[in-house]
Amino acid sequence: MGSGRGKTKDGTADGALSSKIPTISSRQDLDNAVKDAAAKNLGKQLIVLEFTASWCSVCRKIIPFYEKLVDDPKVVTNNNVTLYQLNVDESPDLTNFYGASALPLFVFLVDGRKVDELVGAPQTVLKRKILKHASLKK
Repeated sequence: MGSGRGKTKDGTADGALSSKIPTISSRQDLDNAVKDAAAKNLGKQLIVLEFTASWCSVCRKIIPFYEKLVDDPKVVTNNNVTLYQLNVDESPDLTNFYGASALPLFVFLVDGRKVDELVGAPQTVLKRKILKHASLKK
């Protein structure tokens, strides 16, 4: 898994990636994230993947809000929600697999299975969807 430091492969800053949120770069990273999330808690696990790119201005605008969700007690209650980012230019396999043709794309995975998605950056809708899927029973 990437460090989440918001750097591109050549080490330059990537304006669409947060320094606070870990990155997913490959299918193996995603599989490991699902396993790690399951190890945290015996209940249902929600993983939110944000598909982003350095050239996407809307993606850059949502970063501060997405970062705040990491510390939001309503979102992280019971340790069953994990947020990740994925740079579409560096992860074409996952980009194609999830059909990320418009950005930002948020994909919601419950126990590793896609249950929902959101295109664009409506903050209230994003938070509402996270809370909805985090509260579903197994």
